[in-house]
Amino acid sequence: MRSPLPPDWRTQNRALRRVYAKYMTWLERFGYVVVALVIGGFVYAFTYAVDETVSADKVKLELAGEPAVFDTPVHVVDTLVDDFGPVKRGQPVFTYTTSSQGAPQVFVAPSDGIFKMSAKPGPDGIVPPGQAVGTVYDPNRIVCKASLAGPSVARATESGELRVSNIVVEPSAGVVLRQSTSGGTVVSSQLLGQDLVKSATAALKGYDLKLRDDQPFAPGDVTELSVEAVGGSVSSARAVDPRAGLTCRAKVLSGRAQAVAQVADLPPDLSAKLREAVAQEMSRQGLQAPDDMRFVLKLKGVPDNGSGTAVPATALTRTFDIDAELVGPPEELLGAVRRALMAGKSVTAKVELKTGSRPLATILLKKS
Repeated sequence: MRSPLPPDWRTQNRALRRVYAKYMTWLERFGYVVVALVIGGFVYAFTYAVDETVSADKVKLELAGEPAVFDTPVHVVDTLVDDFGPVKRGQPVFTYTTSSQGAPQVFVAPSDGIFKMSAKPGPDGIVPPGQAVGTVYDPNRIVCKASLAGPSVARATESGELRVSNIVVEPSAGVVLRQSTSGGTVVSSQLLGQDLVKSATAALKGYDLKLRDDQPFAPGDVTELSVEAVGGSVSSARAVDPRAGLTCRAKVLSGRAQAVAQVADLPPDLSAKLREAVAQEMSRQGLQAPDDMRFVLKLKGVPDNGSGTAVPATALTRTFDIDAELVGPPEELLGAVRRALMAGKSVTAKVELKTGSRPLATILLKKS
């Protein structure tokens, strides 16, 4: 029987034919493995779920506090405890007078903690209504406020899982120490202070700054200083920054959906009312209203049950604003926040709220 294939359908080279005969089985197996991996990856992409989150960066972490706020102007007469001094519940903290009662009164601490005075006593110590005179802070609780945003912000709820990470301590005097020791690398933004900055500024006096292809400059005040150190002991561990990669859990105390929207396609009745309002305003000023007017509104959105007439709008900003508290914060973070409060600096972090999950394949397809 004559073969339908041409005689040169396979190589006539005997060396190549011997190679094919010897390794063809392994080539087939390799092909089977590649196909299996492709199919497995395809199935994995549709079964592996990736968390969706909304987040905010540089969120300030603070100690939970109870501020002393009054409904009337308050004159602070005297303070009875030092700033950042410990107080007990019911302990007298400061004396004050109000416009309605001239006799000095005593404010007592509403809870245990540390007290920080916001107003200065004396003739100028007048505090307007609604403004904090001072605050009693709980040294063992950390809270934060954040405006979370992201593609899945519409599904954000108070019950979602909340994570706090990327913790950054603001240097108390612009000085950061990185010390490599036998126990690991130590980073501190609060150990070395203003004295070192002053010493560096004084040491540079008498020198000139030589900038490339530029005129000479005299050194001024040092604003930031980084110290890279090797060896030594981990002394003053009380001022060590939280370790890199530290992640804490938090719980949402309250959450509010917020939106800023733009409306350009107005219903006819609403457009007519606005045209009438413009005509009346211009008439009061002795002007004639234009014949044709188009309106674009920018406004805040308030959560609603959606029972009213729908008006097409475009979201300019959409956030989920939360008040949250960290769950069991470690002592290294509590210490950093306490020291930042005393130095008038801040500790910031990234806050993420889980809104759900979806297959990896849908995310890849969306990005492609």
